[in-house]
Amino acid sequence: MMKMASQYEKDKLAKKEAAMVMKQKAAQTPQVIEKDEVMKPKTFKEKWQNYWYHYKIQTLLGALAVIMIVSLLWTQFTRPTFDASYTIVTESTYDGAQSYMEEILSSFVLDNDKNGKKQINVEAIMIGAGNNGNTSTEVLQMNRTKLIGKISKNDSFLYMVDSACYKDMKDFGVVFQDLSKLSDNKRVDGDKYSLKDSKFAIKMGMSKMFDDMYLCLIDFNQFGEKEKGKNSIKNAYQNDKKLLEAIMQYD
Repeated sequence: MMKMASQYEKDKLAKKEAAMVMKQKAAQTPQVIEKDEVMKPKTFKEKWQNYWYHYKIQTLLGALAVIMIVSLLWTQFTRPTFDASYTIVTESTYDGAQSYMEEILSSFVLDNDKNGKKQINVEAIMIGAGNNGNTSTEVLQMNRTKLIGKISKNDSFLYMVDSACYKDMKDFGVVFQDLSKLSDNKRVDGDKYSLKDSKFAIKMGMSKMFDDMYLCLIDFNQFGEKEKGKNSIKNAYQNDKKLLEAIMQYD
């Protein structure tokens, strides 16, 4: 009986020691903290850092999209409106002459948009080697691309060209209008209006420079019904045609 009690006490003591050992091991084992408890931000700075970490790319893409939309709208609503356009396409450069020519050409332009101002868009595009013949191939290609882009926008119809660029534009597929239907002026030669020795050239103070220059009007009738139905295209054509008619009447 005493042996059984002694054995019982030994088992009880062994269990107690085992329990203590397990308790000590549990105390030494690092406490596992739930992930949500660790990542959950509390301060504004922590919340911002957490947001930026997870949504940085989405935020940057969204900001870029907003900037592009605002820029497009700003350009659309703040760009000037013109009563006519006059595009110079030559082998030699006319850079720097646009401002002077705008002043002269404004006397031939009507206030088509009725805003109390006469504004004409004069743009010069050189697609030849230039006056000194050293224009790089890259620049020429860029200017040709610029010209094709301008033509495709369908907002500029009146072009002043030299004979070489007249041929180039025809090779591009540009169709010019037969000007004999607009005027019986002797300077009219089919779809070209010669500026050589014209009163217009003298008024510009460029009579010698205009010896090999012509005015041409892109043919509105080449467009399909969809383009013809757009007021922006119709108005641009009519405004440029009025400018050409005023120049031809001046001569």
